[in-house]
Amino acid sequence: MDVEKVYSNIEKAYEDTVKDFLKIDEHNLDSRLNNHSSVFAFFGSVLAFAKMELEKCELALQAISSKYKDECRNSTSKKVPAHEIADYVDSKEEVLEQKKKIIEAEYKYNLVKGIVSALGNQRDMLIQISSNRRQEQKLITEN
Repeated sequence: MDVEKVYSNIEKAYEDTVKDFLKIDEHNLDSRLNNHSSVFAFFGSVLAFAKMELEKCELALQAISSKYKDECRNSTSKKVPAHEIADYVDSKEEVLEQKKKIIEAEYKYNLVKGIVSALGNQRDMLIQISSNRRQEQKLITEN
C-alpha cells in the first residue's frame, strides 16, 4: 500500500479497514495477530502524512492571510484597525478556499486518527483474547 494513495482515498480506506481488518472472529484471529503490527505501523505513517498535509494547509493559509494583511495596510496611509484588516482578509476568495482545504485536511486527519485509535483498541483485544486462549489450552492440557 502507498501512504499517499491511502490518504487520498481515506474514506474508502476507512470503510475497508473497518469492514475487513478490524473485525475479529475465531477464524481470523491468528492472521490478525500476525498482521497487526504492520497494519498499525502503516496507518501510523498515514496519520503522520495526514498531519503533515494539515500543517501544510495551515501554513499556506498563514502566507495567504499575510499577503492580504499587507495589501490592506499598504492600501492607505492611515492606520487600519485590526478588525478591518481581519474582515478584509476573510473576505478574500483565496482565503476562503484555503480554509476549505484545511477543513478537508482536518477531516482526513481525524479519520486516520480514528483508524489508529481503533487499531490500538484492537491490539489490546488481541492480547486479551490470545491470553484467554492460552489459559483455556492450559486448562485443557492439565485435565
